Amino acid sequence: MEMSPDGEWVACWYDADTADAIDRAAAGGAQSFNEVSFVRLSDGAHFPMVVGFNPRGIRYTDDGSIGVVVSDAYLAVVDLTVDVPVPDRLQIAEDLIDPPLAEEVLITPNGDFALVRQFGADELVVVDLLALEVSRVETGTNPTDLDATPDGLRAVAVARGSGELWVYDLADPFALPDIVPLPPTEVFGSVLMSPDGTKGLLFSTATGVSRYG
Repeated sequence: MEMSPDGEWVACWYDADTADAIDRAAAGGAQSFNEVSFVRLSDGAHFPMVVGFNPRGIRYTDDGSIGVVVSDAYLAVVDLTVDVPVPDRLQIAEDLIDPPLAEEVLITPNGDFALVRQFGADELVVVDLLALEVSRVETGTNPTDLDATPDGLRAVAVARGSGELWVYDLADPFALPDIVPLPPTEVFGSVLMSPDGTKGLLFSTATGVSRYG
């Protein structure tokens, strides 16, 4: 379940990535792998909708007017200001048979764009939430984490394969990013931002070396 920032909506979905055998048995063996339900809390109205195979996460704009659902190959954009919300499904993977799995999605503070990181893809997907158009921007090799600074001004992608941080201006995701090289002797794949957004804690869970930077 994921609640909108304004507390007006709750989205519910079956998360196949976190469910275990006990969960599946308790559910009676029947689950939907491509639907999400948006529930309007003011009147309890329920809006089930098909968003794409294997929903992986839900994000909202800061004002709660738009909900975004990322699945393996699609991004569903849902206008929550209308009486009967319906999804606009946008294809974010060129290969629908074996798509690179979408692992993270960020929404810019102004609600204009969504950024999607896909497993093993050397690009970030940029979705214009107003024009409903899909583009891509370059990033480093094998990005393994995507995070936003707490002030919402920048996005940071950790390119573990090329040993770099790619820092994007969220006011204009298509502007050339700042590229920060990481120490060549270290392997970092994840980042956590400090509360004031001035520092990032880098670490990795993919190696047996207990190191951070």
